[in-house]
Amino acid sequence: MINVLQENNGLNVEVSNNYNNVKVSAIETSENVKVLCAVLTTPSNLNVKGKAVMDTWGKRCNKLLFMSSPENGTTINKNTSNMPVVELSVEEGHEMLWGKTKATFTYIYDNYLDDYQWFLKADDDTYIVMENLRYLLSNYIFSDLLYFGCKFSKFVENGFMSGGAGYILSRAAVESLIEDGFNNDENTGCKKDNEGSEDVEMGFCMESIGAEAIDTRDSFGRGRFFPLVPYDHLIPNRISEENWYWDHIYYPSPTGWNCCSDTAISFHYISPELMITMEYLIYILKPHNIQYQKSYCDIHCKTNNKL
Repeated sequence: MINVLQENNGLNVEVSNNYNNVKVSAIETSENVKVLCAVLTTPSNLNVKGKAVMDTWGKRCNKLLFMSSPENGTTINKNTSNMPVVELSVEEGHEMLWGKTKATFTYIYDNYLDDYQWFLKADDDTYIVMENLRYLLSNYIFSDLLYFGCKFSKFVENGFMSGGAGYILSRAAVESLIEDGFNNDENTGCKKDNEGSEDVEMGFCMESIGAEAIDTRDSFGRGRFFPLVPYDHLIPNRISEENWYWDHIYYPSPTGWNCCSDTAISFHYISPELMITMEYLIYILKPHNIQYQKSYCDIHCKTNNKL
């Protein structure tokens, strides 16, 4: 193998030709599986958490938008922040997240529906591995009513997707969400006011329009979307028996090496420092002369014939 010197985020990084081939493949996939990423944030978080997103996983979106409210009722200085910020006419506050989410998808519908195939909603402390997301989405059709994420079992009959872990709607699902959900007064399953838990309310809306909540686990039954930090899932007993997680999670969720798919997509509660660390560990650190290594499940798990 011939090694070449390549610049990565201002650093000179030595990489192999095999790694370059992987990069080319990822670029080709990004052109065929087009994802708009809408990151919910606040004016006070833009320059720290928002910047960490923009400097890491956000740059791999086909389109990245930060959805915020005006700062103290005044216009955010986009030239100073140098970030793709959309100002929404919605009050800040956790209790108003449903209103903010509705405004986000209405803005997407009005401005970008035909330009992208898939639409990701994430928080400013969510980390997304975009290549793995595109790998998952490449097996589905964006003209179908589809909804992806970490599935919770509470409140909604067919389950709902964790907001913190991020969720994805197909183009058809966004279109129906607006036309058959938000703008349809006869649809009582889709809440019209702004208060409420955004992920639960989105679950009710998706159910009311007939969108399919996809099982996003891999062929070994391991999760791909996670509502907590990686070590909570990787280290046994980090999540106490009394934790809300066990009461919410839809599918069996083991901890330890068997917790997480090789093609995991998202983790939540990621600080800016951890976000940068994950970026280094995933995209820059390369063990010397390792071509392929069997995963834990290649040896220990049984397939369930999923992706």
